[in-house]
Amino acid sequence: MAYPIRLTRIFPALLLALLLGLTLSAQAQRDVITFADAKSTLLISILTNTTWPDEGALDRFVIGLYGEDKELGSALSRDTAGLEVRGKPVIVAEYPSLATARAAQVLVVSPAENARLAAIAGALRDSQTLLVSDGATDQANMMVNFTYPSRTRLAFELNASNIIGAGLNMSR
Repeated sequence: MAYPIRLTRIFPALLLALLLGLTLSAQAQRDVITFADAKSTLLISILTNTTWPDEGALDRFVIGLYGEDKELGSALSRDTAGLEVRGKPVIVAEYPSLATARAAQVLVVSPAENARLAAIAGALRDSQTLLVSDGATDQANMMVNFTYPSRTRLAFELNASNIIGAGLNMSR
């Protein structure tokens, strides 16, 4: 009958070790930064460091999404909740058409739309919308483009002439 005594002594230690392992595992999962998290952080930084010619007339800043990217939409909604930039609230909006997307200060185009980047840039011309693409290769029509130097790294590139041509100013 010594066996049940050992289990009763070992069980609390096993239970504690299991709970500790689950807690550490859950903590490690929360500390993982996804590409969507990183893009959201970069987009907010880009918004914060860009000025628009008609900024005084704006009552809010809009980060728009064109095309399907639920993960980025969720990350942006989470990160912009209660956020203000230069005293104006920041909202996230999904746009089904480019005609309505012209209202956004920043428009993020999903990777699925990269082949249409020239048409998208044309539709946004004279709207003072900062166009953000994701993995696009069309250097001539991009303003800000997310790139992936490796499987685990996110970077971005800028086309300053297109940004300046849109009437926008990015601080250094």
